[in-house]
Amino acid sequence: MKCSLLLLVVCLALTLATSAHAATLDATTNLNAYPPMPLATGGQNVSTNGSGVYDFGDKDGNGTRNDSVDPPGLDFGSYRLYTDNGSNIILNLNGGDMTGTATITNLDTHCGVNAGAVVVTNVHDITIGKIDTRFTVGNYISAYGGAITIGSAASPAGNVTIGGLESSGYSWSGGSGGNVTIYGGDVLIRHGTTNDDILSTSAMGLCGGTILITSAGSFGVRDIKTYGDTENYARGGDVTLIGTSSGTCTIRDIATYTTRIAKGGLVTIRGYNSVSIRAIDTHGYKEIFSAPWRGAGNVTITNIVGDIAITGAIDLRTTEVPATYPSGYLNLQAGGNVTVSNLDLSKLSYAAFDANGASYITGLLTGTNGAAATGAADIGATLRTPSGKQIRYLKKANPALGGQSLTLADKGGTPGAGGRLRPWPSAGTVVIFK
Repeated sequence: MKCSLLLLVVCLALTLATSAHAATLDATTNLNAYPPMPLATGGQNVSTNGSGVYDFGDKDGNGTRNDSVDPPGLDFGSYRLYTDNGSNIILNLNGGDMTGTATITNLDTHCGVNAGAVVVTNVHDITIGKIDTRFTVGNYISAYGGAITIGSAASPAGNVTIGGLESSGYSWSGGSGGNVTIYGGDVLIRHGTTNDDILSTSAMGLCGGTILITSAGSFGVRDIKTYGDTENYARGGDVTLIGTSSGTCTIRDIATYTTRIAKGGLVTIRGYNSVSIRAIDTHGYKEIFSAPWRGAGNVTITNIVGDIAITGAIDLRTTEVPATYPSGYLNLQAGGNVTVSNLDLSKLSYAAFDANGASYITGLLTGTNGAAATGAADIGATLRTPSGKQIRYLKKANPALGGQSLTLADKGGTPGAGGRLRPWPSAGTVVIFK
């Protein structure tokens, strides 16, 4: 009997320990005036401290951090936290998890004025729905999307799964998209098994938001869009993705272009085990200003342990500009293979391939004149690879090259000092058995 009772107590304790993963939000709550946040777990409330932070290590907000939410962390359930007057939402989760419903916008500051920021610090794993800090229809004279910050360099989050991020702005005289910054382990922008987007665009304003993702594990997203659209001076936002050799980077499309008199955003990706992207568009338009408001965005993907694959269009051109305002360059460096599909040399200033494995162009190679490449005259120093290395083009996709092998420029652009452009598959030996 004693053994059975002891076993029951142990089982009950384990059940409670595993179910009490985070305190549960009690209701959808408007935080415009920073009221206490109601938690269903134990009837607890969390008040803001003197800095406007909902600190789960300091429920009463007096700054002593001696009255923690128990258990630590926050479970949204089917509820959300929101503001609609430009107020920020700042959460310190005291080392706990943050969970929610993938199909719900759990953190929401979107409004018709400058949207509030969302900041989440001192957090372990995150699995929630969308975060929305975009500007909506309202005061179009100057409207900013709110910044989104998860973790920090000194205290990164654990694994992060968020069902979409949007922080776009809209303005005639100065608004921009909100910056998105995430430090975590695996960083996955998805709901369920479907990848979703990071959107921080700007229409009629200054620029799209800057995106910085630092992931100790893998990074996955559908599209990253920071383009400047519709009117003059809307610059594309820069995108920086930093990983480690233990993680992959998987993206459908990156769009940092501008459609009117401004500069495309830079794209920098480094450190991952492998990178897979469908399309990249950083094009600039009708540039008339001095640096940094000129040209298209450069694309730099380097220090990749394994393979780099770009399977769709690459557009780094600058249109209607003086020659001194160049298109963007493409710099790809990997320990494995580098593969692109169609490569149009008229839509970039140069493309440099540096693979310890092999480099492949599996589709059409277009020359600097915008027509199918025929030889050295329309490739020039625009296609580059180090001496001793090769770029292999698919022979059947490039009949205009006629199976030629050419010596390319090196990575610094010195003509004839680099590796070779060769047809693939190369000519073989035919053996006839009788």
